[in-house]
Amino acid sequence: MGVGRLRSFSFAAVLAVTAGLTVAVPAVASAAVDRAAPVVINEVYGGGGNSGATFRNDFVELINKGTTPVDLSSYSVQYAAAAGTNWSGVIALTGSVQPGQTYLVQAGSGGSAGAALPTPNATGTTNFAAANGNIALVSRATALTCTTSACASDPAVVDLVGFGTGQAFAGTAAAPAGSNTTSVARTAAANTADNRADFTAGAPSPAAGTAAPPPAGGVKTIAEIQGTGATSPLVGATVTTTGMVTAAYPDGGLSGFTIQTGGTGAARTTATGSDAVFVFADADPVSVAVGQSVSVTGVVSEFNGLTEITARATDVTELAQPLLPVIPVTTTWPRTEPEREKLESMLLQPGGQYTVTDTFATNRFGEVALATGTTPLVQPTDAAPAGSAEAAAVAADNAARGHAGRRGLGELPHPRQPDADPAVPVAHRTGAGRGRGEFPEAGDRRLPVQHLAVAAHHAGH
Repeated sequence: MGVGRLRSFSFAAVLAVTAGLTVAVPAVASAAVDRAAPVVINEVYGGGGNSGATFRNDFVELINKGTTPVDLSSYSVQYAAAAGTNWSGVIALTGSVQPGQTYLVQAGSGGSAGAALPTPNATGTTNFAAANGNIALVSRATALTCTTSACASDPAVVDLVGFGTGQAFAGTAAAPAGSNTTSVARTAAANTADNRADFTAGAPSPAAGTAAPPPAGGVKTIAEIQGTGATSPLVGATVTTTGMVTAAYPDGGLSGFTIQTGGTGAARTTATGSDAVFVFADADPVSVAVGQSVSVTGVVSEFNGLTEITARATDVTELAQPLLPVIPVTTTWPRTEPEREKLESMLLQPGGQYTVTDTFATNRFGEVALATGTTPLVQPTDAAPAGSAEAAAVAADNAARGHAGRRGLGELPHPRQPDADPAVPVAHRTGAGRGRGEFPEAGDRRLPVQHLAVAAHHAGH
C-alpha cells in the first residue's frame, strides 16, 4: 500500500448495477519522467579512474525530494552510450532512501586515478563515458528497450539524464558534457523534467550514501507483511510466507498472483490490516492455480500503492497440507482509505447497489467506472463554483463512492464491444490496480480472480 493509490479488490460474483447493465467487474497502472517524482537522478560522473580523474569510480547520485521513504529494491540505474539506443549497463539497487536523503550508486572505473568514493549504497561494474552518455533511473531490473528521447515517456523510466551529445534526454535538450574532473548535477536539486535547464557541469560532489538498510525478514504472516499502515513495515526485506492462491494472472500485464492466509475473510470485525498480498513474478513466471496452498519467498516492495512480494519460480512451492479455505469478505464498498487498506488484495463479495458512472475506457480496457449508490459521480465544478465548500464536498463524495472494474487483461483489440456471457460467476480480489505495461491511472479497482470476458446486457435483451 502507499503512494499513488491504485488498489484492486477481489470480489465474488457478477455485479448487477443500475441502468440495466450487468458486468463482470475487474482492475489495473506506472511512471515516466515527471517533475513531481520523489526520487530523481541528482548527479552523474563518468570520468572515474581516468587520467587526472577526481574520483576512482564513475557514480550516480540519487536524491529523495519527497516526504516519505521510497523503496528502491526493484529499481535499477541503467547506462546507454551517447546514441541512446542500447541500454547495455544495468546496476540493480537495494534498500530504500529516506526523505531528503541521497543514495550513491558506484559504477565502473577506467583506471586507478582519483580518490575513493564515499561508501556507496549500490555497486556495479558498468563504465560510463566521461563526456557524453545517458543515464536512466528505472523501476525494474531488466534492461530498457526504448531509444533516444522516447525513453522519457517509457512507463518504466522514473528519471532520465542525457549529457553531452547523449540522445536519451528529458525535455528540450541534454545536460552539459562532463569530463574526468567535472560531473553534471542538478542546480539545488531542481526538477523541471528538462535536462538542459536542470543540470550544470561542475566539481563532482558525491554525498555519502544515506539509504536505510532493509528491515529484518524471515518467516512472516501476510498480516505482518502488510502491517497496519499505508506501507508495509518490511519493504526491502526478504520474507517467507504461506497462503492460498485466490487470483492468478499469468499474462495480460499483471504477471503474478494473489495469496491470502488460509481461513481468513468473512466478517473481519476485529482485523487491523489485510491478510492477502500480491506476488509479482514478471522476470520468472510462476504457474499456479486458484485454490492451491503455497509457500512464497521473496523481497517485499510497494508498487503504485500495492504491497507485493517479488518472487521467482523456484521461490514458490506447493504445500503438502492444504490450508483452510479463504472466505470472501462480505461488505459494502469501503468509503475511506483506512478501510480499503484493511482489504487490500483480499477476496471480497461486494454488497449494495452500484451505478455505472463512466464507460470511457470500456472498449479499450474492458473497464467500467462504478459509483456506490443509485446516482453517478459528477464533476465538482458542474455542481458548484471552483474552490467552494460545496465543490469540495462533491469531490469528497466522488472519492468515497468511486471505483472501477476491469477484466484483468491489458488493452483490448480496438474497437471492441463486450460480448461474452454475463452470467459467469466470478470472485474478485481487492488491491491496487497495477497496469504494468499500461497507462498510469489513479483510483481503486476490482480485479477478477482470473482473466475473463466482459459482458454487457441491456434491459430488454
